[in-house]
Amino acid sequence: MTASTRQRARAGTAFLSLALISALSLVTACGKKTTVEPARDLLAEVCQTEVGRHGEIDYDSDFTHFGNAAMDDYVQSPGPPEALWRFFEQTDGVCRGALIQLMVEAHLAALGPRLRRSFDTLGEEEQAHLLSLIRVRELEALEEIVIAGLDESRPVAVRGAAAASLAVVDQDSYRDEIRAFAARETDADVLAQLALILDPAEKPWHDAITAALFDHPSASLHEAIMTGWATSDLEDKRSRIEAYAHHGDQTVREMATHLLTSLEGKDKLAWKMTTPPGVVEADADPEQLAAMQRAVAAGDRVRVRQLLAEGFAFTQQGGFLGTAVLFDVLMVSPPEMIPFLLEVGLDPDFRDESGLSPLMYLARHGYHGVATKLEALVAAGADIDATNQAGETALMQAVYNNRSAAIRTLLALGADPARRDGLGRTALTIARLLENEACIRALEAAERK
Repeated sequence: MTASTRQRARAGTAFLSLALISALSLVTACGKKTTVEPARDLLAEVCQTEVGRHGEIDYDSDFTHFGNAAMDDYVQSPGPPEALWRFFEQTDGVCRGALIQLMVEAHLAALGPRLRRSFDTLGEEEQAHLLSLIRVRELEALEEIVIAGLDESRPVAVRGAAAASLAVVDQDSYRDEIRAFAARETDADVLAQLALILDPAEKPWHDAITAALFDHPSASLHEAIMTGWATSDLEDKRSRIEAYAHHGDQTVREMATHLLTSLEGKDKLAWKMTTPPGVVEADADPEQLAAMQRAVAAGDRVRVRQLLAEGFAFTQQGGFLGTAVLFDVLMVSPPEMIPFLLEVGLDPDFRDESGLSPLMYLARHGYHGVATKLEALVAAGADIDATNQAGETALMQAVYNNRSAAIRTLLALGADPARRDGLGRTALTIARLLENEACIRALEAAERK
């Protein structure tokens, strides 16, 4: 897979099937232990935390909202592969996804073949989870699982995850299977996942697949096709997109017009736009981060000040998915703690290397008290219309993730619904493409004012 195809496949998840990404049980270093427990006890701890993460029991203070510390311990000191597989077979429920993650992270060579043979015995969510792991971790050794996931008998979620994961497959070796899949697939979201990994500049045989989809009724599918062209090395990308400027669907025509305008003077569009990054310091100590999260969640201002005096910095790396730790702190903070955190140094307009700001993060996740948190950040000077590297504002992040409370709050605080992202889309355009009626009504009302 080329770098451009990989980048487009990753970026495409920003507006399609985001749930597949958020469902991953990612390994983080947020609470390492000083001793390693026996493998089975550690796996039991993994499961206990996973059950807590999914709300089936109350989790204890060792869980900090952002991962599973026991998984991190296991990856650092894995037990025997066979022991993990036996434990997996004896387990049911939400824990199995975490155990699949451990097989991939710690025992791919030993357990990869067994995962291939056992794929049909996994549940729907487990199959989709494994396929997403294959894509995110670029596990070419498991490409046979991806092809198996395309089968028409699979649930939609599995087919969609498999289509997105074709980005890591040697597609020329499976040309017939991919063509047959595209010809028989009826779900628009699944086809859009497929469209995002198609690159006729690299593989001319992809052209026949996209040509057959021109009259499809789904606007999001056509957006995926045109976006793929606009960000590719195709020399005739403009003429391809111009054909969509005369499409029968008004939304598709508008998208084509925006893309053509964005392409003026450029060879192609980039998924990322230039955004000045924030100052990100060295990785935070996992134990100190966990202590800070507990202190903030408990409203313990004395302990927060103590940790800051000991060297903790909100701009340190090491948070969830590699982000700055201030996002982890904002996640667990009660709304009433936000003014205090701003007072002791949390920058309301901080930007990480992707251009992500606190407003965007909260708008994306929309947790309890999000309205009060957003109001506090804007009052402290946060730029409500700041953009990330894809040109997306906090309002767009809220629309992508169907965060109605965040959408209403941002609009009330003055967010500009007419701003366009790097591909020429407004928040309303995105809502229409995602067919989110609640978001559409809110944004249409804002445009009428």
